[in-house]
Amino acid sequence: MARRPASLEHIAALSQQAGLDSQTWQHLVDEICRWVGAPSGVVFSPVQGLAEPLLAASDDAWLANLVEYEATWISQDPWIAAAQRQNRFVPSGETTLGVELVPHAEYERTAFYNDFARPAGLAQLLSLRIADGTDFSFAPVTMISLHRASGEEPFDRRHKELLAACWPHLRRGLDTHWAFRRARRFHGAVEGTLDAMAQPVWVLRADAHIDHANARARELMRSVPWLTCIGDSLRGIGDLDADILRQAIAPPPGSAARAHVANCVERGRVLRAVLRVAPLQGAEPYASAWPHAKALLSLELPPQPELAQSPQRLATQYRLTPAQQQVLERLVAGLTLDEIADEQHVARSTVRTHLRALFDKFGVRRQADLLRRALGG
Repeated sequence: MARRPASLEHIAALSQQAGLDSQTWQHLVDEICRWVGAPSGVVFSPVQGLAEPLLAASDDAWLANLVEYEATWISQDPWIAAAQRQNRFVPSGETTLGVELVPHAEYERTAFYNDFARPAGLAQLLSLRIADGTDFSFAPVTMISLHRASGEEPFDRRHKELLAACWPHLRRGLDTHWAFRRARRFHGAVEGTLDAMAQPVWVLRADAHIDHANARARELMRSVPWLTCIGDSLRGIGDLDADILRQAIAPPPGSAARAHVANCVERGRVLRAVLRVAPLQGAEPYASAWPHAKALLSLELPPQPELAQSPQRLATQYRLTPAQQQVLERLVAGLTLDEIADEQHVARSTVRTHLRALFDKFGVRRQADLLRRALGG
Protein backbone atom coordinates (compact mmCIF):
# COMPACT_ATOMS: atom_id res chain seq x y z
CA MET A 1 0.00 0.00 0.00
CA ALA A 2 1.47 3.35 -1.12
CA ARG A 3 2.20 5.92 1.56
CA ARG A 4 0.19 9.11 1.61
CA PRO A 5 2.18 12.09 0.26
CA ALA A 6 3.51 14.42 2.94
CA SER A 7 1.48 17.62 3.32
CA LEU A 8 1.72 20.87 5.26
CA GLU A 9 -1.88 20.38 6.40
CA HIS A 10 -0.95 17.08 8.05
CA ILE A 11 2.10 18.73 9.64
CA ALA A 12 -0.19 21.42 11.10
CA ALA A 13 -2.52 18.77 12.54
CA LEU A 14 0.37 16.74 13.99
CA SER A 15 1.88 19.89 15.52
CA GLN A 16 -1.38 20.61 17.32
CA GLN A 17 -1.51 17.05 18.64
CA ALA A 18 2.20 17.04 19.61
CA GLY A 19 1.54 19.94 21.95
CA LEU A 20 -0.65 17.59 23.98
CA ASP A 21 1.06 14.23 23.45
CA SER A 22 4.88 14.19 23.49
CA GLN A 23 4.99 10.86 21.68
CA THR A 24 3.56 12.57 18.58
CA TRP A 25 6.77 14.59 18.11
CA GLN A 26 8.52 11.58 16.61
CA HIS A 27 5.73 11.15 14.04
CA LEU A 28 5.81 14.88 13.36
CA VAL A 29 9.54 14.93 12.66
CA ASP A 30 9.12 11.92 10.38
CA GLU A 31 6.43 13.78 8.42
CA ILE A 32 8.65 16.88 8.12
CA CYS A 33 11.51 14.70 6.83
CA ARG A 34 9.17 13.37 4.16
CA TRP A 35 7.94 16.90 3.35
CA VAL A 36 11.45 18.31 2.91
CA GLY A 37 13.05 15.14 1.54
CA ALA A 38 15.56 14.29 4.29
CA PRO A 39 16.50 10.80 5.53
CA SER A 40 16.54 11.78 9.20
CA GLY A 41 15.87 14.62 11.58
CA VAL A 42 15.66 15.58 15.22
CA VAL A 43 14.00 18.17 17.46
CA PHE A 44 16.09 19.11 20.46
CA SER A 45 16.98 21.89 22.89
CA PRO A 46 20.73 22.58 22.63
CA VAL A 47 20.97 23.80 26.22
CA GLN A 48 22.97 21.57 28.51
CA GLY A 49 21.48 20.94 31.92
CA LEU A 50 17.93 21.78 30.80
CA ALA A 51 15.38 19.87 32.88
CA GLU A 52 13.46 17.36 30.75
CA PRO A 53 14.61 18.61 27.33
CA LEU A 54 12.29 17.95 24.42
CA LEU A 55 13.96 15.32 22.25
CA ALA A 56 12.29 13.56 19.33
CA ALA A 57 13.67 11.87 16.22
CA SER A 58 12.36 10.40 13.02
CA ASP A 59 13.91 6.94 13.43
CA ASP A 60 15.34 4.65 16.09
CA ALA A 61 18.91 5.12 14.79
CA TRP A 62 18.80 8.85 15.49
CA LEU A 63 17.40 8.26 18.95
CA ALA A 64 20.45 6.13 19.75
CA ASN A 65 22.76 8.77 18.23
CA LEU A 66 21.01 11.48 20.21
CA VAL A 67 21.94 9.92 23.54
CA GLU A 68 25.61 9.93 22.55
CA TYR A 69 25.30 13.42 21.05
CA GLU A 70 23.85 14.94 24.21
CA ALA A 71 26.28 13.10 26.51
CA THR A 72 29.49 13.65 24.54
CA TRP A 73 29.32 15.73 21.39
CA ILE A 74 26.94 18.68 21.84
CA SER A 75 29.72 20.85 23.30
CA GLN A 76 31.91 20.06 20.26
CA ASP A 77 29.28 20.57 17.57
CA PRO A 78 30.94 22.94 15.05
CA TRP A 79 27.58 23.99 13.60
CA ILE A 80 26.28 25.20 16.98
CA ALA A 81 29.61 26.88 17.79
CA ALA A 82 29.59 28.73 14.44
CA ALA A 83 25.95 29.75 14.86
CA GLN A 84 26.75 31.26 18.26
CA ARG A 85 29.79 33.12 16.90
CA GLN A 86 27.86 34.46 13.91
CA ASN A 87 24.66 35.18 15.89
CA ARG A 88 22.71 33.02 13.45
CA PHE A 89 19.23 31.52 13.85
CA VAL A 90 17.92 34.87 15.11
CA PRO A 91 15.03 35.46 15.13
CA SER A 92 13.14 32.24 15.54
CA GLY A 93 11.80 30.95 12.24
CA GLU A 94 15.19 31.28 10.52
CA THR A 95 16.47 28.36 8.43
CA THR A 96 20.17 27.74 7.84
CA LEU A 97 22.30 25.29 5.87
CA GLY A 98 25.30 23.69 7.55
CA VAL A 99 27.61 24.92 4.77
CA GLU A 100 26.51 28.50 5.52
CA LEU A 101 27.91 28.06 9.02
CA VAL A 102 31.00 25.93 8.40
CA PRO A 103 32.50 25.20 4.95
CA HIS A 104 32.31 21.48 4.26
CA ALA A 105 36.07 21.09 3.91
CA GLU A 106 36.57 22.66 7.35
CA TYR A 107 33.75 20.52 8.82
CA GLU A 108 35.41 17.32 7.54
CA ARG A 109 38.55 18.10 9.54
CA THR A 110 36.76 18.10 12.90
CA ALA A 111 36.69 15.22 15.37
CA PHE A 112 32.93 15.74 15.58
CA TYR A 113 32.58 14.79 11.92
CA ASN A 114 35.07 11.93 11.77
CA ASP A 115 34.25 10.26 15.09
CA PHE A 116 30.52 10.90 15.34
CA ALA A 117 28.74 12.59 12.42
CA ARG A 118 30.12 10.66 9.44
CA PRO A 119 29.43 7.19 10.91
CA ALA A 120 25.93 8.41 11.85
CA GLY A 121 25.23 9.81 8.35
CA LEU A 122 25.18 13.46 9.44
CA ALA A 123 27.37 15.05 6.78
CA GLN A 124 24.83 17.68 5.69
CA LEU A 125 22.64 19.91 7.86
CA LEU A 126 19.46 21.92 7.35
CA SER A 127 18.20 23.52 10.54
CA LEU A 128 15.35 25.71 11.76
CA ARG A 129 15.19 27.50 15.09
CA ILE A 130 11.65 26.91 16.32
CA ALA A 131 12.09 29.04 19.45
CA ASP A 132 14.91 31.36 20.48
CA GLY A 133 14.27 31.21 24.24
CA THR A 134 13.42 34.90 24.60
CA ASP A 135 9.89 34.16 25.82
CA PHE A 136 10.72 32.38 29.04
CA SER A 137 7.07 31.69 29.85
CA PHE A 138 6.96 29.13 27.07
CA ALA A 139 9.60 27.23 25.08
CA PRO A 140 13.36 27.31 25.65
CA VAL A 141 15.77 27.41 22.70
CA THR A 142 14.59 24.60 20.43
CA MET A 143 15.85 23.44 17.03
CA ILE A 144 14.80 21.05 14.32
CA SER A 145 17.75 19.67 12.35
CA LEU A 146 17.46 17.57 9.19
CA HIS A 147 20.43 15.59 7.91
CA ARG A 148 21.78 13.84 4.84
CA ALA A 149 24.83 11.63 4.43
CA SER A 150 27.93 12.48 2.43
CA GLY A 151 27.41 11.96 -1.31
CA GLU A 152 23.65 12.61 -1.23
CA GLU A 153 22.06 15.55 -3.03
CA PRO A 154 22.95 18.75 -1.13
CA PHE A 155 20.27 20.73 0.68
CA ASP A 156 19.47 23.94 -1.18
CA ARG A 157 17.19 27.00 -1.11
CA ARG A 158 14.14 24.92 -2.07
CA HIS A 159 14.61 22.70 0.98
CA LYS A 160 15.01 25.78 3.19
CA GLU A 161 11.68 27.17 1.95
CA LEU A 162 9.91 23.86 2.59
CA LEU A 163 11.22 23.69 6.16
CA ALA A 164 10.47 27.37 6.82
CA ALA A 165 6.82 26.78 5.89
CA CYS A 166 6.53 24.39 8.86
CA TRP A 167 7.65 26.97 11.43
CA PRO A 168 4.32 28.58 12.48
CA HIS A 169 2.79 25.16 13.14
CA LEU A 170 5.86 23.87 14.98
CA ARG A 171 5.98 26.97 17.17
CA ARG A 172 2.34 26.63 18.21
CA GLY A 173 2.83 22.96 19.05
CA LEU A 174 6.04 23.67 20.95
CA ASP A 175 4.51 26.44 23.06
CA THR A 176 1.58 24.19 23.96
CA HIS A 177 3.95 21.31 24.77
CA TRP A 178 5.97 23.39 27.24
CA ALA A 179 2.97 25.15 28.72
CA PHE A 180 1.33 21.86 29.65
CA ARG A 181 4.59 20.24 30.71
CA ARG A 182 4.85 22.96 33.33
CA ALA A 183 1.18 22.59 34.20
CA ARG A 184 1.58 18.88 34.88
CA ARG A 185 4.10 19.68 37.61
CA PHE A 186 1.60 21.72 39.56
CA HIS A 187 -1.85 20.44 40.39
CA GLY A 188 -4.57 22.96 39.73
CA ALA A 189 -2.48 24.98 37.25
CA VAL A 190 -4.21 23.74 34.09
CA GLU A 191 -6.75 26.53 33.82
CA GLY A 192 -4.12 29.17 34.53
CA THR A 193 -1.92 27.72 31.81
CA LEU A 194 -4.74 27.90 29.28
CA ASP A 195 -5.49 31.48 30.34
CA ALA A 196 -1.87 32.44 29.62
CA MET A 197 -2.19 31.39 25.99
CA ALA A 198 -2.74 34.24 23.53
CA GLN A 199 -5.17 32.45 21.23
CA PRO A 200 -8.78 31.62 22.23
CA VAL A 201 -9.02 28.01 23.45
CA TRP A 202 -12.01 25.87 24.46
CA VAL A 203 -12.03 22.45 26.12
CA LEU A 204 -15.11 20.76 24.68
CA ARG A 205 -17.14 17.59 25.01
CA ALA A 206 -18.42 15.68 21.98
CA ASP A 207 -21.71 17.65 22.02
CA ALA A 208 -19.81 21.00 22.13
CA HIS A 209 -20.49 21.48 25.84
CA ILE A 210 -17.83 23.87 27.16
CA ASP A 211 -15.83 22.37 30.02
CA HIS A 212 -13.45 25.34 30.00
CA ALA A 213 -12.81 28.50 27.98
CA ASN A 214 -9.57 30.37 28.51
CA ALA A 215 -9.39 34.11 29.21
CA ARG A 216 -9.12 35.10 25.55
CA ALA A 217 -12.05 32.84 24.60
CA ARG A 218 -14.20 34.30 27.40
CA GLU A 219 -13.36 37.80 26.22
CA LEU A 220 -14.51 36.96 22.69
CA MET A 221 -17.69 35.31 23.96
CA ARG A 222 -18.59 38.56 25.74
CA SER A 223 -17.61 41.00 23.02
CA VAL A 224 -18.17 39.67 19.48
CA PRO A 225 -21.46 38.94 17.70
CA TRP A 226 -20.20 36.00 15.64
CA LEU A 227 -19.72 33.57 18.57
CA THR A 228 -22.97 31.80 19.42
CA CYS A 229 -23.37 30.14 22.82
CA ILE A 230 -26.52 28.64 24.28
CA GLY A 231 -26.19 27.81 27.93
CA ASP A 232 -22.84 26.07 28.37
CA SER A 233 -22.58 24.93 24.74
CA LEU A 234 -20.72 26.44 21.79
CA ARG A 235 -23.26 26.52 18.97
CA GLY A 236 -21.62 28.57 16.24
CA ILE A 237 -18.47 30.39 15.14
CA GLY A 238 -19.07 32.75 12.24
CA ASP A 239 -20.73 30.81 9.43
CA LEU A 240 -19.88 27.43 11.02
CA ASP A 241 -23.01 26.07 12.67
CA ALA A 242 -23.47 23.58 15.51
CA ASP A 243 -23.46 20.51 13.22
CA ILE A 244 -20.12 21.47 11.66
CA LEU A 245 -18.62 22.16 15.08
CA ARG A 246 -19.74 18.78 16.41
CA GLN A 247 -18.25 17.02 13.37
CA ALA A 248 -14.98 18.90 13.93
CA ILE A 249 -14.88 17.95 17.61
CA ALA A 250 -15.79 14.29 17.06
CA PRO A 251 -15.05 13.45 13.39
CA PRO A 252 -16.26 10.16 11.90
CA PRO A 253 -13.85 7.22 12.40
CA GLY A 254 -11.03 7.18 9.86
CA SER A 255 -11.42 10.81 8.79
CA ALA A 256 -8.32 13.01 8.80
CA ALA A 257 -8.04 16.01 11.10
CA ARG A 258 -8.25 19.28 9.22
CA ALA A 259 -8.58 22.97 9.80
CA HIS A 260 -11.93 24.72 9.42
CA VAL A 261 -12.29 28.30 8.20
CA ALA A 262 -14.98 30.48 9.75
CA ASN A 263 -16.07 33.72 8.08
CA CYS A 264 -16.94 36.10 10.91
CA VAL A 265 -18.64 39.45 10.23
CA GLU A 266 -17.65 42.19 12.64
CA ARG A 267 -18.24 45.93 12.20
CA GLY A 268 -18.97 45.57 8.53
CA ARG A 269 -15.87 43.56 7.61
CA VAL A 270 -15.18 39.88 7.35
CA LEU A 271 -12.63 38.24 9.64
CA ARG A 272 -11.53 34.80 8.53
CA ALA A 273 -10.68 32.66 11.54
CA VAL A 274 -9.04 29.25 11.41
CA LEU A 275 -10.28 26.56 13.80
CA ARG A 276 -7.91 23.76 14.76
CA VAL A 277 -9.09 20.82 16.82
CA ALA A 278 -6.83 18.44 18.76
CA PRO A 279 -8.40 15.28 20.20
CA LEU A 280 -7.66 14.88 23.89
CA GLN A 281 -8.09 11.09 24.18
CA GLY A 282 -7.84 11.18 27.96
CA ALA A 283 -4.46 12.95 27.93
CA GLU A 284 -3.26 14.38 31.21
CA PRO A 285 -3.73 16.89 32.74
CA TYR A 286 -7.17 17.02 31.10
CA ALA A 287 -8.29 13.56 32.25
CA SER A 288 -8.19 14.71 35.86
CA ALA A 289 -9.53 18.22 35.32
CA TRP A 290 -12.20 17.43 32.71
CA PRO A 291 -12.81 13.67 32.47
CA HIS A 292 -15.54 14.05 29.80
CA ALA A 293 -13.56 16.37 27.51
CA LYS A 294 -13.24 15.26 23.91
CA ALA A 295 -11.19 17.93 22.16
CA LEU A 296 -9.20 21.14 22.49
CA LEU A 297 -10.40 23.76 20.00
CA SER A 298 -8.17 26.75 19.29
CA LEU A 299 -9.12 29.74 17.16
CA GLU A 300 -6.52 31.56 15.08
CA LEU A 301 -7.54 35.11 14.22
CA PRO A 302 -5.57 37.38 11.88
CA PRO A 303 -2.57 38.48 14.00
CA GLN A 304 -3.14 42.18 13.34
CA PRO A 305 -6.08 44.09 11.94
CA GLU A 306 -4.10 46.33 9.59
CA LEU A 307 -4.36 44.11 6.52
CA ALA A 308 -8.10 43.45 6.93
CA GLN A 309 -8.74 47.18 7.37
CA SER A 310 -6.75 48.39 4.35
CA PRO A 311 -6.44 45.72 1.64
CA GLN A 312 -6.86 48.31 -1.09
CA ARG A 313 -3.86 50.28 0.20
CA LEU A 314 -1.62 47.24 -0.10
CA ALA A 315 -3.10 46.29 -3.45
CA THR A 316 -2.43 49.78 -4.79
CA GLN A 317 1.02 50.15 -3.22
CA TYR A 318 2.32 46.79 -4.49
CA ARG A 319 0.17 46.58 -7.64
CA LEU A 320 -1.44 43.32 -6.61
CA THR A 321 -3.92 41.49 -8.79
CA PRO A 322 -7.22 40.50 -7.12
CA ALA A 323 -6.00 36.88 -6.93
CA GLN A 324 -2.68 37.89 -5.33
CA GLN A 325 -4.49 40.12 -2.82
CA GLN A 326 -6.82 37.27 -1.87
CA VAL A 327 -3.93 34.82 -1.35
CA LEU A 328 -2.11 37.37 0.84
CA GLU A 329 -5.20 37.94 2.99
CA ARG A 330 -5.64 34.19 3.49
CA LEU A 331 -1.96 33.76 4.46
CA VAL A 332 -2.34 36.52 7.05
CA ALA A 333 -5.43 34.69 8.36
CA GLY A 334 -3.18 31.70 9.08
CA LEU A 335 -4.11 29.35 6.23
CA THR A 336 -1.60 27.06 4.54
CA LEU A 337 -1.20 26.92 0.76
CA ASP A 338 -3.16 23.66 0.67
CA GLU A 339 -6.00 25.20 2.67
CA ILE A 340 -6.10 28.25 0.36
CA ALA A 341 -6.17 26.01 -2.72
CA ASP A 342 -8.98 23.94 -1.23
CA GLU A 343 -10.99 27.02 -0.24
CA GLN A 344 -10.62 28.67 -3.67
CA HIS A 345 -11.06 25.40 -5.61
CA VAL A 346 -7.79 25.83 -7.50
CA ALA A 347 -4.63 23.75 -7.82
CA ARG A 348 -1.90 24.17 -5.21
CA SER A 349 0.48 25.13 -8.04
CA THR A 350 -1.77 28.09 -8.84
CA VAL A 351 -1.52 29.34 -5.26
CA ARG A 352 2.27 28.86 -5.34
CA THR A 353 2.42 30.95 -8.55
CA HIS A 354 0.59 33.78 -6.78
CA LEU A 355 2.92 33.39 -3.77
CA ARG A 356 6.03 33.71 -5.96
CA ALA A 357 4.54 36.85 -7.54
CA LEU A 358 3.93 38.27 -4.04
CA PHE A 359 7.56 37.53 -3.11
CA ASP A 360 8.73 39.49 -6.17
CA LYS A 361 6.44 42.46 -5.58
CA PHE A 362 7.24 42.75 -1.86
CA GLY A 363 10.96 42.15 -2.43
CA VAL A 364 11.21 39.18 -0.08
CA ARG A 365 12.30 35.54 -0.37
CA ARG A 366 10.41 33.84 2.49
CA GLN A 367 6.78 33.57 3.51
CA ALA A 368 7.55 34.78 7.04
CA ASP A 369 9.16 37.97 5.64
CA LEU A 370 6.15 38.51 3.35
CA LEU A 371 3.78 38.40 6.32
CA ARG A 372 5.93 40.77 8.37
CA ARG A 373 6.01 43.25 5.48
CA ALA A 374 2.27 42.99 4.87
CA LEU A 375 1.52 43.56 8.56
CA GLY A 376 3.80 46.57 8.80
CA GLY A 377 6.64 44.74 10.61
